[in-house]
Amino acid sequence: MSKNEEMIKALKFAIELEKMGLKTYLDLAKKTADDTGKSMFVWLAGEEFEHMRLLEDLLEKEAAHMPIGKLKVEEKKLSELVPRLKGMEKRKSTRRAEAHQIDALKAALEQEKKSRDFYREQAQKADHPEVKQLFETLAEMEQAHYDLIQAQLDFIRGTGFWFGIPEFSVEGRS
Repeated sequence: MSKNEEMIKALKFAIELEKMGLKTYLDLAKKTADDTGKSMFVWLAGEEFEHMRLLEDLLEKEAAHMPIGKLKVEEKKLSELVPRLKGMEKRKSTRRAEAHQIDALKAALEQEKKSRDFYREQAQKADHPEVKQLFETLAEMEQAHYDLIQAQLDFIRGTGFWFGIPEFSVEGRS
C-alpha cells in the first residue's frame, strides 16, 4: 500500500470516528435532562463536526494529489464552558437520572479516548509535517475534551476533584 493510500485510509477512519462522536454527543444531549450536561454534549458535537470537516477537506486534497498547504484547526473556547460547569450547584436528582448521567459521561470518555489514541498513532506515522501537526493538535483537543468530561463526571460523583486537582484539603493549615 502506498503512502497516499495509507493516508486516505487513515483519513477515512478518522472521519468515521468524528461522525460517530458527533452522533454519540447529539444522542447524549437529547437524552440528558440536565441543562449543563446537555450544553456540554452539544458543544462537543460541534467540535466533532469541525474536526470532521477539516478531515474531509484534507481527504479531498490527498485523494486528488493536491498540495496539502497550511492546516488550521479552529479551537472553540473551552474556557467559555468550563466556568459554567464549575459554578454549577449540585441539583436534586433521582438516583436514576444521576446513573444515566454517569453512564453518558463514561460513554463520552471512551469516545474521546479512542479518538485521542488514534490521532496520536497517526501523528507518529505521518510523513508530512502539516499532517503530523494536525493529528497532534486533534489528539490534544480530544484530550482536552476527555479532561472536561472527566471533570463533569468527578463533579457528579462528588469526588472533590476539579480537573484532577483537589478542591479542598482534609489536612489542617499551618
